[in-house]
Amino acid sequence: MSDKIDMDGQRTARPKRRVPIGLKIFLGFAGILLLVPIGNILFISQLSKLDNIIQSTSSGMFRVALSQKLRSQLRQERSSRALFYHLGSPIDRRTAIRSLNRMVKTLEGEIEKASPKNGRRPAILAELASDVSEFSEIADSAMELVAKTSAIDANNLLSSEENRERNSRIERELTKARKHYKISIRKSDFVRVSETVDRYVKPSFYREKFERENGVFLAGAESLAVLYPHGNPLPTAIAALSDTLLALFQDEIESGKPKDRIWDSLYAALNDTLENIMVAELSGISITLEKSKHAVFLAKQIGAWGTLILFILGLIVAVTIARKIAAPIGRLREATDMASRGEWKSHIEKSTNDEIGDLTDDFNAMLVELGKLDEMKSRFLASITHDLKSPIGRVRGNIANLQDGLLGPITEGQAELFDMMSNDIDKLSRLIHDILDLQKMKAGAFKLAIQTVDLEGFLMKSLEQHASEFLDRNIELGTKIEIEGLKADIDQRQIDRVLDNLITNALKFTSPGGRIIVEAKKAKDELVVKVYDNGVGIPKEYLDRIFGEFYQVENKVKTAKGSGLGLAISKKIVEAHGGRIWAESEPGIGTFFAFSIPLAKRGRQDGR
Repeated sequence: MSDKIDMDGQRTARPKRRVPIGLKIFLGFAGILLLVPIGNILFISQLSKLDNIIQSTSSGMFRVALSQKLRSQLRQERSSRALFYHLGSPIDRRTAIRSLNRMVKTLEGEIEKASPKNGRRPAILAELASDVSEFSEIADSAMELVAKTSAIDANNLLSSEENRERNSRIERELTKARKHYKISIRKSDFVRVSETVDRYVKPSFYREKFERENGVFLAGAESLAVLYPHGNPLPTAIAALSDTLLALFQDEIESGKPKDRIWDSLYAALNDTLENIMVAELSGISITLEKSKHAVFLAKQIGAWGTLILFILGLIVAVTIARKIAAPIGRLREATDMASRGEWKSHIEKSTNDEIGDLTDDFNAMLVELGKLDEMKSRFLASITHDLKSPIGRVRGNIANLQDGLLGPITEGQAELFDMMSNDIDKLSRLIHDILDLQKMKAGAFKLAIQTVDLEGFLMKSLEQHASEFLDRNIELGTKIEIEGLKADIDQRQIDRVLDNLITNALKFTSPGGRIIVEAKKAKDELVVKVYDNGVGIPKEYLDRIFGEFYQVENKVKTAKGSGLGLAISKKIVEAHGGRIWAESEPGIGTFFAFSIPLAKRGRQDGR
């Protein structure tokens, strides 16, 4: 970018041209979207070709399948005609009924002669009489169906599994009855009667079956004609030949003379026509498949290259957005997190000349102002607390003199008032010391007096200091100390301060009759101390902020008052020992605070 000359003749850098962030994003994605319609046009073109090929192939395959089905139907028609003539000359119904009745009457007479004198019929003869009676009824029904309804229904009745089992049972029963009771009817006589019934039913069945199969064939031929282009003579010829087959079969039945030569020529013509259709369609399908392979290959190429190009462009846009947008926002977030911890000296480098750049400038200016305010606050607090130490010390001394009676005797009411004033002075003194210590910690001037400590004895001694408080508030104290013989290098006074803050905090938020449990154990190379209570609990939205300076959770417990510095100081002390402190809570159930301190040896500091 070239420089410009100002009014004083000095060369100054030209300001960068400002490009809004929205325009950057729009231009990036517009470049990608521009290629999408082009790729779609090419891809849709190939899909259209594939669709035409698929429709052509589907129609061809359907015509092949339908032609194959018609050939199968034609074979069934030929089989029905052959079976019709295989049965020989059909008999009339009167002959079949007469033969059936004659056998039934003869059998009844034979059974009566074979029955004993006392009138009881043998079981085998009773079963035979019952089965033959049922057979006669079924045969009559079948012949009635042939005459009035359908020969196919009649054949289904005679061919049923139940009827075939009954016929087999009658043959076995006849054999036994002839052997034991000397009846004259043989198994062959029954078979002959059964065949007589079949000779009446079967011809009508195969004739009706042929006519139905021919109707199905004709419907298939009409469907084939619909699938072919208008004017194709093949489907029309197939339908005409099918009608001719039916007419020829009916003529053969009326004349009683089969015309095998004419039939065979018609059958061969139909079969050859269907085969020619299948060969032609399969050849066309083979050519179509080759075209489809080529179209699929082109579609794959377009899809693969289009995907690759879009991916590369998308990656470029994503990287650009990450560099120009996401990265500055990430740095802003990190700086915000640091600022929330009171670190105001961080500065974010401006990398873009857009809205994010403006936000970076504003954020840096805000950090400077907040840093100044924080420094002013720290100086003010340090000055005020330091100046308050001497007057508070003098007030404490004067109160002690009055309590000791140096200025004369005091009444009981005055003594009680002086005790209350002394307690208030002690609270104010502790608050001042907390503020001063916190400022020292923030300034890095706070030193730890490290020494080797027997942890079990130290913890028990710290808990004893609060025994009276538990009794006064009617709160149960439970302990689970599992650190016998365990030692660590710590600042005993400061860790005791942490424990005091956590236990005092638990007492504040636990109602009379409640319970507090202190647990201590070794976990890997750390000492872990937990303080449980079943108090009011802390809402989840406050858990991340309770270790901040002067922060207090809003609650309904009137006694839960404090300065809001105890947990902040505890956090600083624990972190100075190389540990960490945390809390978990469930409103209405309770809270636990915990801290861990490494057990590794530390360098000793005298604190001076």
